[in-house]
Amino acid sequence: MPHQVIKLTAEGSVGDLAHITDLVKDKGLNIVAIGGGEGVIPGDEPNEFVEVGVISMVVEPDDEETTDDLVDALRELELDNNRHLTDVEVLPGIHIALKPVVGELNRAVVAIGNINIRGIVTLGDFLSESHVLLGFASGDVETAEERLRQAEIKIVPYEAEHEEENPA
Repeated sequence: MPHQVIKLTAEGSVGDLAHITDLVKDKGLNIVAIGGGEGVIPGDEPNEFVEVGVISMVVEPDDEETTDDLVDALRELELDNNRHLTDVEVLPGIHIALKPVVGELNRAVVAIGNINIRGIVTLGDFLSESHVLLGFASGDVETAEERLRQAEIKIVPYEAEHEEENPA
């Protein structure tokens, strides 16, 4: 199974990352890539704003049983002030390797076009390429992958991601 993006959303997210990473650690999982940010959206009242944090991460191992167990635990995770994560999603990912050229990520996302990229995580730079995992809704993966291939964006097959782990 290719890597997946686990995307978490929390309202009023100060300190939540510590709770999330503590849970992942206690499950014996390794966070191999993580990204996120904080945004502000209008609240229910006039001139009211709510802080919303979104975290996208990749964990290993990420087999189906382990991921399901982690997602269940994240959904039950109690945050400060009796809050819970607003949303927890598992998004199938497409691992792309981008040339070290200005605008290469832009070229990839333009090729994807009108398909919503639900999460993005940088996996680091290897062999003069920037590796990125794009998360999509399940029904969009095949079309997004086809569009990336047509644009000649390098897609890293799952097997290649694990060659070092299983030498011949």
